[in-house]
Amino acid sequence: MLLAKMPGPFSDWLVCAITSQLKHEVPNWDEKIDLGDDDFKSSGLKVPSLARIGKLATVEEEIFQGGLGKISPRRLKRIMKKLSKYLDESVFSEK
Repeated sequence: MLLAKMPGPFSDWLVCAITSQLKHEVPNWDEKIDLGDDDFKSSGLKVPSLARIGKLATVEEEIFQGGLGKISPRRLKRIMKKLSKYLDESVFSEK
């Protein structure tokens, strides 16, 4: 799942893994995309799936061969908020 275009001249994208293996869900972290969700049909997914927020990578734009579908802007915003909040709290937490 494309999350954001990275800065710089390299056309890299931050991506998040998607899996249909619901047993791998990290509760209160991963984002489940279910059959009854408003954006399930537009997502292009065939079965309920998870956006694995902890499984991130940067990839070059040139490897993309086309889009599968789209999630709602609301869902993308929720994912990005979880990720940014976690990173902010992790970096600045005193242990």
